[in-house]
Amino acid sequence: MANKLHILACAYFVRDVKAALALIDDNSDVEVISFPADCGRPQLSEEDVNTLVPETNDTIETLILGNVCINNEINNPSPVSSSHYQYFEQCFHIICPPQLVNQYLAKGDYLLSPGWLSGWSKNVRKLGFNEQDAKDFFKQSINKLRLIDTGVNSKSKKQLKELSNQVGITTKTVPVGLDYLSLLLEKEIRFWKQRNALKRLSEQQHVATNYATAYEMISQLSRSSSEAEIIDGILELFNLLFAPEEIAYIPVSKSGEFSSPVTLASNPDIAESIIDKIPRLKQDFFLCASGSGFLLSIKHKESEFGYLLIDQIAMPQYIRSYLNHARNLVSVCALLIENARIQHKLIDTAHLAGKAELAIEVLHNIGNVINSVGISTNIIREQINNSVCSRIPAIVELLEQHKENMSDFIDNDPRGKNIPAFFSALNEEHQKQYDANIAEIERLISNVEQIKGIVRSQQAHCHDNRLVEKISCEIIISEIINMYSHKLEQHKINLEKDFSETGIQLLPKYQLLQIVGNLVINAIDSLSLSKTTPRELTLKTGIKDGDLHILVSDNGLGIESSEQVKIFQHGYTTKQNHSGFGLHSASNLASEIGGKLTVTSEGKNKGASFTLILPLENKKTGLYND
Repeated sequence: MANKLHILACAYFVRDVKAALALIDDNSDVEVISFPADCGRPQLSEEDVNTLVPETNDTIETLILGNVCINNEINNPSPVSSSHYQYFEQCFHIICPPQLVNQYLAKGDYLLSPGWLSGWSKNVRKLGFNEQDAKDFFKQSINKLRLIDTGVNSKSKKQLKELSNQVGITTKTVPVGLDYLSLLLEKEIRFWKQRNALKRLSEQQHVATNYATAYEMISQLSRSSSEAEIIDGILELFNLLFAPEEIAYIPVSKSGEFSSPVTLASNPDIAESIIDKIPRLKQDFFLCASGSGFLLSIKHKESEFGYLLIDQIAMPQYIRSYLNHARNLVSVCALLIENARIQHKLIDTAHLAGKAELAIEVLHNIGNVINSVGISTNIIREQINNSVCSRIPAIVELLEQHKENMSDFIDNDPRGKNIPAFFSALNEEHQKQYDANIAEIERLISNVEQIKGIVRSQQAHCHDNRLVEKISCEIIISEIINMYSHKLEQHKINLEKDFSETGIQLLPKYQLLQIVGNLVINAIDSLSLSKTTPRELTLKTGIKDGDLHILVSDNGLGIESSEQVKIFQHGYTTKQNHSGFGLHSASNLASEIGGKLTVTSEGKNKGASFTLILPLENKKTGLYND
């Protein structure tokens, strides 16, 4: 998006343009620049424009006002050009309505601007006349000297008299002021801002699409426990997002040495020379010397897994935006690699020690969160497919059809009059869709954090530690509700919350997220299969006899009394296509943190209630009142 507009006007009119711009309220992002008044000898080129516009970190768009001073290079700019032009049949049309100017010209008047008149002696010589030639020329071909006076030059009256005496021609002054020029500039500034709004809509749609694509692929990658598959998936992801000619992952050993690069099958030849391009990074990223690529470090905490080289991207003009997007993604990629390594270690340990159940527990709990990630990515994709931006091309086509008479079209045509209101409504609707996308992306980030928490809790388990933090039970329950809000809406489940004041406690957050999350997803599954209406899910918290109580209750399928004694056994389930591992895992986790899990049900189709009881003063768990 261009955040600054430079208006270029020739030296004869630049004072008028600056004065008119000062009358416009919203002009803080607009600057006026003068170019020489050579009247097409030579014409102004794109190179001249680039020289005149100062270098800045802002994104610049340039508007050139002119007549014969503009050459074909500017009249037909490339699609990626940041220069726009306003061509006038007569230069005086910049400060005065064309009908009036043409009327004076038809009478044979010689029109003067305040800018030209301020240096009239020099300007006459530029025409190639000496004093006598100028007098002869004006007397033979000019009816009257007419000053189109905008009021910017207090000496215009005196200078006009001097010129009249010099050439012997009578004069007339037309006080046009700056209103016409001010309206013209205001219209051009408005069009600039509208172009920016369209670019912003397009860029935001592009970013949202990239995020949706990225997290959908990450969602699929998170199901893999193979580091090699994850590396291949990461390369495919960044290749899809940025279309680089060179992309490679360079693993780093524990001793800090580079290993053989991993490349896509489509460009294996770059592997031999790739390591020579890799500097030792003092920060997390490095821009390549080509200016069209970057190098990223993939690491998590103190663990450095490798470098990701992306070079010769398809659209290097977006390098900064792409770099920011990539930096957001590599942290998740590092987590996937770490998760794959942890899962590999866990599975090896489980097989060696006969504890394969631990690895299954990790996969099961991460799988619950992945379901929410998949739902969010689908929602983002649907919102993008239904974006309001699809209505823009028709309006752009309409504007293109009337670009030669834009002012008249906007002022008088019923369709043109509706365009400002359309963009206002479009901006409001786009903001709603943008906010919805951001909310879903934040939900995705929250789910990724949940996956990280599950991994950390399993790491702590391997070292026989307890990860606790100061937090309220209500915050933990709220995160679970947010995670499964889509399923609650999908199955039309009414949620009742009864959170008694429990205060800030030292709690094992991620174990509680897994335990209560398993209870909630089981309740949702039970309600979705039940014919009971309305479907009710109740979550309660409270402290009783020094213990924290968390209740998850539903009015779904219920549990027969004969099944209640077996409900927490490994592999036991009353539902088809389920592993029977969720409640078993929740019960084990409850025991590990010093608590217990109980169940009550009045029987089939009468719902069920699960209660987690956790001591708040138990040295084994490290839980204490704050």
